[in-house]
Amino acid sequence: MQNQLPCQIEKLRLKIEINLLELKMNLYILRHGISEARSETKYPNDLERPLSKRGKNKINEIGELMDDLDIKPDFILTSPAKRCMESAKIIQKTIGIKKERLIASDKLLPELPISGIIDEISEKYRAKDVLLVGHEPMLSTLISQLTSGNPDATIQLKKGALCCLKFDELTQEKCAMLTLLLNPDFLV
Repeated sequence: MQNQLPCQIEKLRLKIEINLLELKMNLYILRHGISEARSETKYPNDLERPLSKRGKNKINEIGELMDDLDIKPDFILTSPAKRCMESAKIIQKTIGIKKERLIASDKLLPELPISGIIDEISEKYRAKDVLLVGHEPMLSTLISQLTSGNPDATIQLKKGALCCLKFDELTQEKCAMLTLLLNPDFLV
């Protein structure tokens, strides 16, 4: 009986690996890079704040890592906020995605409910790999909801952090497996 246990464990491991390969979609989630400080005089509209030089450098490093790992989503959906658009464009250029596949989505504006972006992806990008570029707390809420079914689970994305969720079908409930979480501070 004990001799059969390692064989059963190996079969289970292979079955898990096969199931992972059968998942149809990757949802990459990137929090925008570090932006310029808030300023009522310089940026009266918070959506107009650009990336800082450091933010641009970190996002470029993330893009280079994505390219090295051959992460090339079919589409990039980004918040129309300037810091998100700049982050998305850096990634788009670095990994070689066509400009027309970078799309601004109002569903990724700060403080909006996650249901809107889930619906947009489900309706327009089914079975496609998508990169979202957006804001906190929306992105953490999205990751928490899709991986645990609890929007209040404690996942926080630092600025410039990249995450990957894998799933068969995107729903408003628990449906995804977290396969990558990259903190930009660990990049050299």
